[in-house]
Amino acid sequence: MKTVGLLMILLLPPVVAAEPPRPDDFAWGAGIEMPSASGLQLLTLPFDVLAGMTRDDRGDLRVFNATGQAVPHGFVPAQLQDAPRIRRTLPIFPLTTLDAPAGASTREPLPDLEIERDRQGQVLRITQRPGPRPERTTLGYLIDNSRAELPLVELELEWSADAAPFARIEVEGSDDLEHWRSLAQASLADMRFGHEHLQQRTITLQPIRLRYLRLRWLSDARPMLDAVHGQFRDAPPERWDERVMPLEGGKDAGAWRFNLPGPVGIERLALEAGHDNVLYQGRVLSRRDRHADWIMRAPLLQYRISMDGELLGSDPVRLPPSRDREWLVRLDQPETAGQEGLSVRIGWRPRQIMFIASGPAPFMLAWGNPAIEPAPGISAPPEARDRLPAEEARIGETRPLGGEARLKPPFRWQTLLLWGVLLAGVGLMGWMAMRLARQMGGR
Repeated sequence: MKTVGLLMILLLPPVVAAEPPRPDDFAWGAGIEMPSASGLQLLTLPFDVLAGMTRDDRGDLRVFNATGQAVPHGFVPAQLQDAPRIRRTLPIFPLTTLDAPAGASTREPLPDLEIERDRQGQVLRITQRPGPRPERTTLGYLIDNSRAELPLVELELEWSADAAPFARIEVEGSDDLEHWRSLAQASLADMRFGHEHLQQRTITLQPIRLRYLRLRWLSDARPMLDAVHGQFRDAPPERWDERVMPLEGGKDAGAWRFNLPGPVGIERLALEAGHDNVLYQGRVLSRRDRHADWIMRAPLLQYRISMDGELLGSDPVRLPPSRDREWLVRLDQPETAGQEGLSVRIGWRPRQIMFIASGPAPFMLAWGNPAIEPAPGISAPPEARDRLPAEEARIGETRPLGGEARLKPPFRWQTLLLWGVLLAGVGLMGWMAMRLARQMGGR
């Protein structure tokens, strides 16, 4: 029994009390400049900090006060600001014919209207044709949106009280009154029962800047519209942090790679060649490390072309959220890369942390240690953010703390000790079996 008890003690995993981290437990650090003594501070993390962290969950980051004590902090989720809406009444023209009659000029796609154009074909003026109009059903409406300066996001229809209770409608868009494309379909309602009144008069659109819209009734019910109001909203400019990185050619033709040292979490990229009149088409792939498989993240289409003295460039490629470290750009036509090579401009939304300025100043940010476990994060509830505004702090110059030695994978002595205990246990059990066999053989 004593032997069995000793074996059980050896097999128990060791319990070691974890000490709180200190600043020199991390590879790098930087001072934090606080504009005020506010107890709640907001700090935007630059590329060096994001690239210097080793954990995918960004847990190897702390904020310390002057006594070396870690203070509570947490990552702030990105918030999209909603721009205010502007409501404007749009000119409308009823249409009894939606398509040009046989033999009509393509410049007259809407026979109900007179369209005045300049020599280049641009629409100058739209008016209803004069003269007597036969009694025909209104099939739709033309909406003049040419004077709008902001994207249109919603239409609000206005009709008389005796309109049809339910109707289906389609919204089409065009920039030249000749080529139309469908934008949305919607159901409209104006129903009454007793004291209840159900109304649905709005049509939601993806933000558009088309000059003309056409409403086409899809049902037998076709209420006469008195007015159409447009809701306009200018999307707030997106804030991005960016960095240009060189691309390295691989063994395969048309394969260009770049690596990120830490969990930056890029969300878009653009190719840069250093000269104009280029076009690249292919795919963007990534993987967590060299042991994982490549995963396609987005198709690639990048160009930079000079047209009549004007430089036309493509938008950056949007990427799904990922903290992968290795990235691959594979071109369908490798020869388009040229001899000078390529570079890539990566972009990510600013990463911010919020921390409580507890204890004496100055405060310091420290990061970089794969052995550090993440700390419980803090977050202000949405209803408290107005009452608890955070001051914007700034990060100072990066300096080494524990140095690059802290970036090495930790030596798992606990694992080694456990294997030693297991081997010792197996040896002890073998010795006990041999001893028992000898005792039984002696009998």
